[in-house]
Parts: sequence; structure tokens; C-alpha cells
Amino acid sequence: MSDEMDMELSGMEEVQQAAPVAAPSSGLYGAAVLMIAASFLSAITGLIRAGSLTSHYAGGAGSDLQAYFQAFGIPDFVYFLVAGGALRTGFVPLFSQFMAHNQAERAWRMFRNSLWTVGIGATAVVGVAMLFAQPLGGIMGYGWHDPQYQHLFILTGQLMRIMFPSVVCMVIGGLLMGALNAEKHFLWPALGPVFYNVIIIIAVWFSPWLGGLRAVAYSVPISALLCNVAIQVPPLTRLGARFRFLFNPRDEDFRHLLKLMAPVLLGLSITEVSTLVTKIMSTWSDPAYGALAFELSNRLWKLPTRFIGAGIAIAVFAYLAEHFARDDAEGYRRDFSFGVRSILFLTLPPAIAMTLLRTPIIMLLYRGTPAAAVQVTSDALFWYGLGIIPLSLVYILLRAFYARHDMMTAVWVGITSEVVTI
Repeated sequence: MSDEMDMELSGMEEVQQAAPVAAPSSGLYGAAVLMIAASFLSAITGLIRAGSLTSHYAGGAGSDLQAYFQAFGIPDFVYFLVAGGALRTGFVPLFSQFMAHNQAERAWRMFRNSLWTVGIGATAVVGVAMLFAQPLGGIMGYGWHDPQYQHLFILTGQLMRIMFPSVVCMVIGGLLMGALNAEKHFLWPALGPVFYNVIIIIAVWFSPWLGGLRAVAYSVPISALLCNVAIQVPPLTRLGARFRFLFNPRDEDFRHLLKLMAPVLLGLSITEVSTLVTKIMSTWSDPAYGALAFELSNRLWKLPTRFIGAGIAIAVFAYLAEHFARDDAEGYRRDFSFGVRSILFLTLPPAIAMTLLRTPIIMLLYRGTPAAAVQVTSDALFWYGLGIIPLSLVYILLRAFYARHDMMTAVWVGITSEVVTI
């Protein structure tokens, strides 16, 4: 990319007078609104899912619900690391580059090879993880050594083994959604998480007659298959995707994808490892309510960041990648500015509300939660609330680098932030 673009992106050029704010690319407003609305639905249904679980299973100190939340830890870690992060973020710029240079056949061939190669690899890894689910469950329940809570040790591993197959569906689904996003098709990738939550909510309400939390755990891989994979296939087929078997890990384009993914994987792993360690240590700091408080407060403060910050960033990312592929510096600067300004404007009100009204919000949304757990959750949410605006901006700031194939800058920023955190 030219020196002129670098100057525009860094804002270092001299400006004689204030210029009017340029309108974003055609279609970007609609894509951003769609992603915000769909992400909002996903976040709301996610809260309803958590609220349904607390109303049925929160109980008192050391409730089985904490084991369910801890069992989600490693599958969620793998999903956010690979499917929701590195795979999709590495795939979209490369796919967009091929499409921008009229290489549609090459783009879809890379998609097909990536789909099968990554799918087979994920299946193998998940198979091994299922064999070691019980020791992994012990790690997630690190603080439950007291005999009073040891039953949670065993239950965490059992539920984790049931949930692990969902990771394969989520990894494959991440690639399917990435291809749709690269083609500026946002509807079904956005609705997939909504339907995923709805299926689990239904399972929660019927679970007392179907085997309790184990029935809820079985609904996780079923909903992941239906919502992350099945409903994404028809729109992709209409766009030109084909799903015939192709397994070639040595393919040059697939290796290029891995090179793009590697630094993203490293950068994301820093943040996700921090979240995972915090989740594990919550069982040690407060065996009775720590895991419950962490899950509920973490879900609340990330609600506005995901439906505003992530929603806008996902929509803008596809446009930034295309602008970079076409060497369109002005379009890149314009759409990036639109994304940042929109996030700042929309995240300030929920950040203030969630920080000041955290206890009433927790009591309203998580009925059935013991009073002691509400207090612990409220204390954690106060500090998390201060990070709502910064985390929302991180979604688009990182993607601004990824769209330019600059993966290492984001990695160093991530490493620095974690050093400061420690």
C-alpha cells in the first residue's frame, strides 16, 4: 500500500480547513443496521437463555448450574479463538482479494479446501478432547477441592464431553459465515446465533422432564449443527459455493490463509486465555458463587459491546477488506471513521446505565439468583462496566489492521495490554 494511504490512515497529513464528513460506502448503513439489530437479538436471547438457567437451576451455594457454566469454558475458548476470530478474520481479506481481482473460481476453491481441511482437523482435535474431558473439567473447577463442592468436579467433565462436538459445528460455521460476510451477505450469519439461543432456551424449559442440565447440554451441539451450519448452506449455494470433498493442506492459498490466521490466533489467544484463567480462578476465589457471578457479569457487560461494537465491526470489516484489495485509501478511511464514530455514539448510554443500575438490572434479568450471588455479580459488573466503550472500539480497531493483512500490530497491542493487566 502506498505512503499516501499510510498518511491518511494515521491522520498525520496537514489539513488547512475542516472537511465535511464523507458518507460511507453504499450499502454499509444497511449492513451496519442489520448487524446491530441481529446482534441485539442474539444478545437479548443470550440473556434470556442465562435467565432461564438461573430461574431453573441457580439454587443456593454450589449449585449444579456453576458446573454447566464452567463446562462451557473450553468449548467457548476454542470457538472464539478459531471460529469466531482467527479463521473468519483471516479468511475474509483473502477471499475478498480474489473476488476483487475477478478470481471467483479460485476464491471458492480455497473456501472448499479450507472447509474440509479445517473440518477434519477440528473433528480430530475434538475427539481427543472428549477422551480427556474429565481432567479438563477438573482444571475448569480448580477451586472446588472442598468435599462440599467436589460433585461439581465430576459434573463439569461430564457436561463438557456432551458439549464438545458443538465445537466442530462452530468452527465449520465460522468459515461459512465468513464466506457470506465477504460477499456482503449478513442476514443468515447474524440470525444463526439467535436461533441457537432460542433452541437452548426451549431445551432449558423442558429440561426438568428430560434429564435436567444434561438435556440442556445435549441441545448445545444440536443447535450448533442446525444454526451455525445447516441454515448457512442454502445462501452460500446460491452465491456459487460448492461443497464437494477437497482435502489439500499443502495448497498454496490454504497455507496463505494459515499464515494470516497465525498472528490473529496469537493475538486473540492472549485475551481469551486471560478470560479463561479468570473463569477458572473464580471457582477458587469464591467456590460457592464465583463461577455463577463471573458468567452473569461477563455476559452483561459484553452485551452492548457485542451487538454494537462487534455488530458494526463485522459489517465494516468486509468493506475495509475490499477497499484495501482495490487500493482505495479514501474509501477505507471513510468507512473506518464511520464505524468508530457510530460505536462511540451508541455505546455511551448503555455503559452509563449498566454501571449505575447494575444491581437492579441483575435482579431483573437473573431471577432465582441468590442474594449473595447478586452482590458478588454486582461488584464485578461495576469494574467490567468501565470497559464497555474500550472493548467496543477494540472490535473495529483490530479489524482495521486485519483488513490490511497487518496481523502483527494487533498481536503486539494485545501482548502489551495483557502485560498491563497482569
